[in-house]
Amino acid sequence: MPRTIAYRAGGFTNCGIGYTKFSQEELAEMKDRVMTENEAIEELKYDCNELGKAIPCDTSWGKSFENAYAMAINALEEIEQYRTIGTVEECQKAMTVRREVQEIVDQQLIAGENSYEEIYACFWEIVKVVQANY
Repeated sequence: MPRTIAYRAGGFTNCGIGYTKFSQEELAEMKDRVMTENEAIEELKYDCNELGKAIPCDTSWGKSFENAYAMAINALEEIEQYRTIGTVEECQKAMTVRREVQEIVDQQLIAGENSYEEIYACFWEIVKVVQANY
């Protein structure tokens, strides 16, 4: 089931683009104004293309406008990629654990406490200890 989001874009004056999480009740009230992430990406691409025709991209304002839309599109696409492998929170937790495990392994190698083979032999024990902290 695709997640449903609502996006808002301010016109030419402020180019305010936001990503807001709504409750199911709020989504029910906005039923005809709500779109999936894929629909939002397509809408942003369309808006950027159409509005970009009216704003010369060789101006600093035009570049800011173009960059804001590109960032919004990239953020939505990145969130979609995270969701294919788990929730964003799960991915962030996994990356934090990975960094801490790498730091522990690096410290042991630099200190010369253990050989690479010894560290590798107990690698999953290190991972379990770090995961227990989360």
